[in-house]
Amino acid sequence: MHDSAGRPPACQAESALHRFCELVAHATPALLALAVEGRAVRPVRRGPVAQYTAGGGEHHPEDGQKTLVAMEVDMTVPALNHLVGERTLVPQPTATIRETIAMADVGPWMATAFGEVMAYLGEIRSAPAGPPFARYFSMPGETIDVESGFPVIAPVAPRGRIVASELPGGPAAVTTHMGSYETLDTAYAAIQEWMAEHGRQPGGPFWEVYFTDPNEVPDPAQWRTEVYQPLAP
Repeated sequence: MHDSAGRPPACQAESALHRFCELVAHATPALLALAVEGRAVRPVRRGPVAQYTAGGGEHHPEDGQKTLVAMEVDMTVPALNHLVGERTLVPQPTATIRETIAMADVGPWMATAFGEVMAYLGEIRSAPAGPPFARYFSMPGETIDVESGFPVIAPVAPRGRIVASELPGGPAAVTTHMGSYETLDTAYAAIQEWMAEHGRQPGGPFWEVYFTDPNEVPDPAQWRTEVYQPLAP
């Protein structure tokens, strides 16, 4: 739940934010490699992980986001128990920081980036329009090109390394992962399998949206992350 300053849970305490980002960063190399290879490593827990409305909108009252659904989401990947579907997204303004950083520094860097963006939004009397996200523009090696920040209602004026960016509109394969960040590789494997089955190709860098603060919800089985893979037309 957002606090009185409009901050999401992950950014309400520096120690919590650092732990959240370290957990994400710990899983990043494996899941990024898997996104390219399309390999399944292990299954995630069974059960429904997402609900969509065919031909209409999906609304999460807790985060204020709304996206358009392009078709009935009835495509599943039984082996991985992830529901993968295609959505037609509308462009989403964001306030972000993007840098190429050492892989060893991803956790602390994300914590700092989220904190800086939140502080700036507070200074200009704005607030996030949804949970934090990270978008990856390169495969991990010694370094990685990553953008982290928050969706906003309207573009913000840039300041320092904080810029007005945008999550793209158009078709995207989307899945919801319920579980530890260390098992996110199964979500990417499910998207890769879905794209192969439906003859679709990636259309740009993917991103992850983090809905759960592990410090408030200690059970990893309850952690919710959405993964978005833009699709070529």
